[in-house]
Amino acid sequence: MDLYIIRHGIAADLAPSDRERPLTPPGKEQMRQMAAWLAKQGTIPQKIISSPLVRAVQTAEILRDGVGLDAEDMLISNIMAPGADPQKLCELLQETPAQSVAIVGHAPDVQVYTSFFAGGGWLSFGRANIASLEIHGSPCAEHGLLRWFVSPRMLGF
Repeated sequence: MDLYIIRHGIAADLAPSDRERPLTPPGKEQMRQMAAWLAKQGTIPQKIISSPLVRAVQTAEILRDGVGLDAEDMLISNIMAPGADPQKLCELLQETPAQSVAIVGHAPDVQVYTSFFAGGGWLSFGRANIASLEIHGSPCAEHGLLRWFVSPRMLGF
């Protein structure tokens, strides 16, 4: 399985609740650029799984549209809400027939997931950062290999 772990884009500081914080206009543009970069690389997940928080859903929608997926290729799951449980995520991934999956979540959860699936280590995820892992076999039984890690700043966005 190819697993892409993505932190949501830049979100507004103020909203009626944390769950409702939307992406800012610069956050949306940054994610459009990241999605376009992924598509240009041929890095197109078959499925996107997103946190239900507004900023993550908006990030996932921009990714979905930017790489040319359909609405049914995106799943919004409470498993991705803040409070990472890597075991629940790996079980969800095992049930997913896709061989290429992008997950969209929050810090520090994205760091926890990356460490869990890569078998250790810790990456510091800024907003709109993406880690690419390759997992052979079951996501719950095998540790993956970190292939690359990229940020908007690295790409000049």
